[in-house]
Amino acid sequence: MVVLFPMFDPFNVWPWIDPAPESSSALRKYARKVYYEWEWKRRLYSYRSRLAISEFTKKWTRKRWCLACQVLYPPVDTEFTVKKKENLILSVGRFAGVGVKKNQLELASVFRRMTERGLNDWKFASAGAVTSAETDIAYFKAVKSVLPPERSELLVNAERSAVRGLYERAKIFWHATGFDSDEQATPELMEHFGIVTVEAMSAGCVPVVIRRGGQGEIVEHGVSGFLWNTLDELESYTARLIADPDLCARMSAAARARSSRFDRKAFIGSFRTILSPALSQSAY
Repeated sequence: MVVLFPMFDPFNVWPWIDPAPESSSALRKYARKVYYEWEWKRRLYSYRSRLAISEFTKKWTRKRWCLACQVLYPPVDTEFTVKKKENLILSVGRFAGVGVKKNQLELASVFRRMTERGLNDWKFASAGAVTSAETDIAYFKAVKSVLPPERSELLVNAERSAVRGLYERAKIFWHATGFDSDEQATPELMEHFGIVTVEAMSAGCVPVVIRRGGQGEIVEHGVSGFLWNTLDELESYTARLIADPDLCARMSAAARARSSRFDRKAFIGSFRTILSPALSQSAY
């Protein structure tokens, strides 16, 4: 069993806490609650191996589902060509007006502010899907309206090869999923792991990403990138990298090295280790 994230919070809905049906006696309600908790745990613990894709998911699976898991990071495509980098800041994620938002509008606003304060010779690129939903289309248009057209590049519903090209060109990678949400109240709106962050790092981009969700498990703050809490911190860390090419180069190399912790080879090795007890018991 592999848990991406425990989106369903069972113990806060019927039949655990909802009073329906009203005709039930207090004793019957209590008995029903106890039974469902027992049945829930019995079924989940029937799996021999219970895995979570990050420590973040593991924590919330225990909290919401009363289920202990081992962490198995997902396999990430880390095969990128080493190319000469450009003065480019990149974000990758679908343009979503509702639900799990990637907050490109906030990122675009920070880049615009940096250009207004004198940032020259740098561009901002954002790649992601846009659905036919009116909310998503409106959100994409809002992002586009904020960015200076001569200093920005937007890729919509692009082919994988085009996105790979952006990874290989960019020096810095931005990520802001969960910025406008409360991590304790709505953890499902955070990045549960952060595959695009690992992809960016493996291409030599220095990640400057939000300190929420699973991002802190990927980026070693001050070594292979920066973790920020506020948009001012995002701007400050980015300005440091721009002002210090040697620092940017060192962190780029560290990011590449760090990404191997989450590649397919690492995944296969970890998965084999986890499954080995079960496989040895059922071999004959």
